[in-house]
Amino acid sequence: MSSSQFQHGQSEECELPAHSPCKMNKTNEIRIAVAAIIDGSRCLVAKRGPGRGPNRALAGLWELVGGKVEPGESDKEALARKIKEKLNVVIRVGRYLGESVFGRIRLVVYACEIVSGKLVAREHEELRWLAPSELAWLDWVPTNIEFLPTVRAVLREL
Repeated sequence: MSSSQFQHGQSEECELPAHSPCKMNKTNEIRIAVAAIIDGSRCLVAKRGPGRGPNRALAGLWELVGGKVEPGESDKEALARKIKEKLNVVIRVGRYLGESVFGRIRLVVYACEIVSGKLVAREHEELRWLAPSELAWLDWVPTNIEFLPTVRAVLREL
């Protein structure tokens, strides 16, 4: 992993491998785009609120913020929309960091940075900026755990 994975001022274009389409596929798969929002050597993390239905089990766990990619929407468009809705900020989507499949859910992670706005936790109980070593201190939603080493590596390289 090189320090060029995500750099402040990088263009807003997504870098995706050939096997990773930017548009939602036509299967029953649910594509979730997630932002590792970076500021210097810290990453923004969010504590989930109470939730409803099956999401109640995830209440109080920590996550990287993102949301569902709607049909016809790119990962980048979905991230910009969901981060504005959930955190009240405009982001620049940087480099693709990876993806993983959990049943029908395909989670796709990008390094991002805040361009404008003031952070407001509209759907989360708490927001924190954490250093690489602090990420391990939290109880994470299961789908985010495998991306923590990649996020730590990106933070250490900046």
